[in-house]
Parts: sequence; structure tokens; C-alpha cells
Amino acid sequence: MNADRLLILTDADAVYLDWGQPTQRPLHTTTPAELSRYQFDAGSMGPKIDASCEFIQQGGQMVGIGALEDGLRILEGNAGTVITKR
Repeated sequence: MNADRLLILTDADAVYLDWGQPTQRPLHTTTPAELSRYQFDAGSMGPKIDASCEFIQQGGQMVGIGALEDGLRILEGNAGTVITKR
């Protein structure tokens, strides 16, 4: 695949830390290095995070994760979670 961006559209509007807890908070921008410090559910966001980090490590420039209806806004960096190398 020769792509520099990957868009993962899901039913969540962003990647969240502490999902389902009172301390739940979205990650708006992040990196694979930052994401490696956290645990994500293998049956939910975990595979999306793994695929995103792999894409970036293989030379991709940006991964956006968020809600289907926010696709364009995610690519613009105005919604969801944007993952970049730095």
C-alpha cells in the first residue's frame, strides 16, 4: 500500500483514556510512543491502536480515528484522535 494517511472510522468519536471511568478523557493528538504507555481493550480500541502504530512505524504520516460522520474533520485535524510520528 502506498498511502501516507489512514482513516479509521468507528462508533467512538475519539480514542479515550480511562474509557468508561469518571476520569475518561479523549486523546486529540498523540504519537505511537505515547500510546505505548497505555493499555487498550483487545476487543475494542486495541486493534485499532496497534494498526495505527504499525502504519506510522512503516512510514505513514498520519492516522485519524473517530466517528464516521466526522471523517473530513478528522483528516483536517479538527475532530477525533490524530496520531503522527511526532
